[in-house]
Amino acid sequence: MQGNKEQRAQDIIFSHDKIMSNSLDKEIRKLQELLLGNINQKTYSSIVRTIELLKSSFISKNFLQIGDQAPNFILPNALGQKFELKEMVKKGKLIISFIRGGWCPYCYLELRALQKRLSEFKALGANLIAISPERPDYCLNTIERNALKFEILSDKATKIATNYKLVYKSDNNGDLLCELGLNEAVTRGDISYDLPVPATFIIDEWMTIRFAYANPDYRSRVDPDELLYKLSQIK
Repeated sequence: MQGNKEQRAQDIIFSHDKIMSNSLDKEIRKLQELLLGNINQKTYSSIVRTIELLKSSFISKNFLQIGDQAPNFILPNALGQKFELKEMVKKGKLIISFIRGGWCPYCYLELRALQKRLSEFKALGANLIAISPERPDYCLNTIERNALKFEILSDKATKIATNYKLVYKSDNNGDLLCELGLNEAVTRGDISYDLPVPATFIIDEWMTIRFAYANPDYRSRVDPDELLYKLSQIK
């Protein structure tokens, strides 16, 4: 019975109209409440333990910082079309959100929050993309499920996320993320246990990182309001 309860919890988490509020932080807090009420304590405790291990590990010391040059990349979108960073920034500033995949409920909340502010980003001269370790067809599923109007690029082998110093290997026995959908995604061949720490960058026309946020606590995401403020400060 417990497994059925946790499946229902996942259905609630991925519902589009259950967890929407005025800020991403509030949505994440609501998600936390849903998780606490719908998965067993052992699972939740191990997730928290994994986060603490990530926070204390070397990876948090290696992220790219403001002022660094952003590594160039060429990646396919959900339809297989190739996008290159150095070409995208010719059109203006670029917000890049590295996500863990459509299986992750926190990523869903972040993507929806970014979509809500997309027109405001564009008004400040910035475009937006997300980068996922999923295959293009599953990127398309995430786009359609969330009615997104920006590209999700497929970094299937996490090569680009590795270049941005974001990748860690998830322990499927240690953090028990199967209740959030990771094991299912791995089983279908869409993703591996090598995952990016969620991160957001603003990159200018000269490929310089003007804003950088990466947090080993994958429950924490940068709020779109902060991105809007940072964009307004970039001349």
